Amino acid sequence: MKRIPLFIFTLLTFSLQAQDKLTSQLYDTYEEFKESSLGERRIKHGDIQPLISKI
Repeated sequence: MKRIPLFIFTLLTFSLQAQDKLTSQLYDTYEEFKESSLGERRIKHGDIQPLISKI
């Protein structure tokens, strides 16, 4: 029974470290993948549909 809290703590620690690494990678590559034609935070289906069709 004493090992369960230790296991949970270890699991959470690794999970948080992995999330931090992913967040850093996304931040570093943001400019590379940023879509310049989408200037507003709120977009409509009609705005994004042509971009999806190009893929």
